[in-house]
Amino acid sequence: MKTIVLNGDYGFLDKIETTVKSIIYHNQKVKIYVINPDIPHEWFINLNQYLSQIGSQIVDKKIDQAYLNDVNSSFKGIKNADCKIKLNT
Repeated sequence: MKTIVLNGDYGFLDKIETTVKSIIYHNQKVKIYVINPDIPHEWFINLNQYLSQIGSQIVDKKIDQAYLNDVNSSFKGIKNADCKIKLNT
């Protein structure tokens, strides 16, 4: 099983959905982790109903926004969540 990790918040949900669709179109048996602070868990449950049919799964990995308060990115347009996740990988 391939493992893929995505990072984003509810504001990027449409982009995450597009990425997941592309991944699934080109791959089978994929486990996709979505690191996020605020995407509703129900979204993951609904998507997993379809993904399970092709042996794939999407996993909700929540992060605590308060944990990111002291992290600052030197790049404009990159949120603290993006920076912290990159630092921890």
